[in-house]
Amino acid sequence: MHASLGLRALNANGATSSDPYAGDDYLVHFCQVAALVITLYDHLITLDREVEYSWSRRWSKSKALFILARYFGDLLLITDCFVFLNRDAVEMDISRSRRLRRRGIRDFRAQSSRVRNACP
Repeated sequence: MHASLGLRALNANGATSSDPYAGDDYLVHFCQVAALVITLYDHLITLDREVEYSWSRRWSKSKALFILARYFGDLLLITDCFVFLNRDAVEMDISRSRRLRRRGIRDFRAQSSRVRNACP
């Protein structure tokens, strides 16, 4: 049981674990979901101002940077929630994790160069 929250640590089979830190994974997952919900809620309540001040303007470097920062962060939060809430993903081997990380870095570099080239 996690001392501060009273959470029972469960292993992959659903049995209670004797590891006192096993519940920390669940706490991290709950925090990830909370961050996603708060961020998406903030985007929803400020969408009218975003459309007025950003989307209605012509493209510029600052607009591209704003959109990249705003929505790339959302993409990362959503990916974290789906990947890390999946119990099978926790057991993912290191080599696959490294391949995914390299692929993500390569995709990010490609997207950022496209944004740089699109903005005058």
